[in-house]
Amino acid sequence: MSQVGVKAAYEDSADGAVIVFSTDRDEVSELRARVAEMADKHNQPRPHRAPGHVAHSARVDNVGKGARLIMTPADPSELEALRKHVRERVEQLQHDEVATKPCGKQ
Repeated sequence: MSQVGVKAAYEDSADGAVIVFSTDRDEVSELRARVAEMADKHNQPRPHRAPGHVAHSARVDNVGKGARLIMTPADPSELEALRKHVRERVEQLQHDEVATKPCGKQ
């Protein structure tokens, strides 16, 4: 997600992985809409999975100043693989967030 001012954090859930998107800006509604679109894309059937892709479902819970994208593997035996993939994606999002901040801002 490339919306300015959005932070991403990773959480485990009992049966999946969660990305928490939040913002300190006034665009919470826009952020929630974008996370809902992401969930819709995750839930579309994929006849051909890319290597390393774990089949999963996604849902959204709105929270405070953002939304939680909750992903659950179709096959519970792939839980750790899904968590690993989502953690890596969040690390990349966090890196991108830091790299795009103006100098002197943290």
